[in-house]
Amino acid sequence: MYKMVLDRLIWLVPMLFLVSLVTFLMLALAGGDTAATILGDAATPQAVAAKKSELGLDQGLVAQYVHWLGGIFSGDFGKSFIDNSSVGTSLAKRFPVTLALTIGGLLVAVVAGVSGGVLAALRPGGLVDRAITVLTSVALALPGFWIAMLLSLWIGVRLGWLPAGGYVAPSDSVIGWLQCLILPSLALGATAASSVARQMRAAMIVALESDYVRTARAKGMHGLPLIRRHVLRNCWGPVATIIGFQAATILGGSIVIEAIFVLPGIGGMVVPAVQNGDYPVIMGTVLLVAVVVLLVNLLVDLIYSYADPRVRA
Repeated sequence: MYKMVLDRLIWLVPMLFLVSLVTFLMLALAGGDTAATILGDAATPQAVAAKKSELGLDQGLVAQYVHWLGGIFSGDFGKSFIDNSSVGTSLAKRFPVTLALTIGGLLVAVVAGVSGGVLAALRPGGLVDRAITVLTSVALALPGFWIAMLLSLWIGVRLGWLPAGGYVAPSDSVIGWLQCLILPSLALGATAASSVARQMRAAMIVALESDYVRTARAKGMHGLPLIRRHVLRNCWGPVATIIGFQAATILGGSIVIEAIFVLPGIGGMVVPAVQNGDYPVIMGTVLLVAVVVLLVNLLVDLIYSYADPRVRA
């Protein structure tokens, strides 16, 4: 177990290097004149050239990447091309909002998905199974942003049960903070919950038909003890894999959801950065997201190895 964790942590460094390199090359190949975009159409060629020199864009691609990478190793994510603010400071301020939203969406996906999958698998082909199958199919077919707008308009505006948008810091009001995250979390977790429910249902049906479950039933074990001791544990491996995948999807989808609910997460800085070619902001955000995704994958591997001892071997 410890060797596996150590191996994964060692591999984080080359993986992050590869992610940063590919991102930088994609930005370089995308073209565009960042200096001209910042200064506007009325800028003279001399002003554009001076701006490029100020931002370091007049250097070669290798020099630009090495300069950025050197800053990362010293803990400096660079400064935004647009407002000259520290990228690291902006990420530290905004990422907790995105992380809280991602965790909220993941909780919705796990709780609703696992519960729905278990209920559907107990009586395959029954009324509950069919109802959950229809609900998951509808949720998978609907875009996340459409679900977000529907929740905001219906529950937030029409019924007024929860805030339709905006953000309250937990330092100001924990209750208000939780309330402003409920609708975005539901919108983020709906599609993911459908995928988790389908995987849980399939894994449980296989487990319920296995020999060890038949043996346990023959010994007189039924109901909740049977499911808890012999069924659920053998389902966590494949379910953990799909949950890990959905965690990365939820993190990426949070950018759009933040815009709909007016949340001050990283989406508010990434979208303008992409539009204006703000490389330091894009690179810093991608690197931070990559770290989170890789750590989530490590956690999934640990859960899988716990659920299936053969993996540890």
